[in-house]
Amino acid sequence: MGNFFNYNSGQFELEGFRVKANLHMASAAASLDWYPLNSIWRLSVGTLFYNGNQLSATSEIVPGTSFSLNGENF
Repeated sequence: MGNFFNYNSGQFELEGFRVKANLHMASAAASLDWYPLNSIWRLSVGTLFYNGNQLSATSEIVPGTSFSLNGENF
């Protein structure tokens, strides 16, 4: 199995902050099914051997904007 998804938000403004966010999801896995005695029941085993999921974001404060952090105004 393999999965891939990529999303780039571009730049947007949120409460006085300019934000850029990127989401990158990629994975690869393998699994095996076994049907003992040709029954309707199955036993499955699998493993995820690559996990490349990443989320990143950068932010800038718009000039002239004030904000509060831990009760401290900036």
